Amino acid sequence: MDTKTTASAASELIDKLGGTTEVARLCDIRPPSVSEWRRKGIPKPWMKFLELARPDAFPIVERRSGTDRRSGADRRKSDRRAEAA
Repeated sequence: MDTKTTASAASELIDKLGGTTEVARLCDIRPPSVSEWRRKGIPKPWMKFLELARPDAFPIVERRSGTDRRSGADRRKSDRRAEAA
């Protein structure tokens, strides 16, 4: 599953982005293509495009690269909580 998202994650992301028709409009493709992504997963190049086009729909912490995209203040607050635990 290296080149695509899982089908369940793809469907969840498509819903988060506004649904099949909205994602199709955003990608300038036909809705049946996006419907296929719900069943088979989103191809990696399209995932990259969606992440760039709608970063608000993706998690703050980037899990694939391990890069933490939170602000410095948010990171420090989280680090303090971890130290207190």
